[in-house]
Amino acid sequence: MMNTLSSKPCFLVQRGTFKNHIQTVTKRSDLINFDYMGSAEFECGALPQSTIRMLTNIQFYDIISFPQYVNFAGEELKVYGPKMFISHIKEILDNLALDTIHLKEYCGLSEYLQSQTGDQLPNFWWDIENDFYIFFGEEKATMILELHRILFQNSDLKIKLNHWNKLSKYYLLMYPDLDEEARNFLMSKQKPLVKSLIKKKFKKKSP
Repeated sequence: MMNTLSSKPCFLVQRGTFKNHIQTVTKRSDLINFDYMGSAEFECGALPQSTIRMLTNIQFYDIISFPQYVNFAGEELKVYGPKMFISHIKEILDNLALDTIHLKEYCGLSEYLQSQTGDQLPNFWWDIENDFYIFFGEEKATMILELHRILFQNSDLKIKLNHWNKLSKYYLLMYPDLDEEARNFLMSKQKPLVKSLIKKKFKKKSP
């Protein structure tokens, strides 16, 4: 299936910094300044492709908290990512926090966690192959959720009502080793979609 999510080794991480004075947010650049990464993989469609996968699968995304990682301001590390791959995400986070993973470009999460001020360090990271964001604090989490709601509304993706139901079944089939929490999360996404389909079907039949 096109634009599906998958678990891959972490190699391409786009880093950035949240803007200090944020006004209206209608696109990602209103919220975050990205560092110029330079490598060819970052310049040949990797970011737009990751964006499409994230929006196509938006129903499987949520804010996930990792209280074991806290920044200098006491804010917990947050991930905006697909909950069914939380174990893989945690493994990546642990490696990035310890700086024990070989990446295409400098990341800086380890340095940020050890910093007393966070000055001149990135505070936003995007694994553009595993399609999730890393950042800190509830305020930023709210901004990220609103950003992706707007990005999805403004996208030209042709997503039908039953699309996420089919994707849920696909992930359950393709990843039989998912833990119970991940499987329950995927199954819970099917129920409201099925109800919506039934309501839509009967609405059409009504005089």
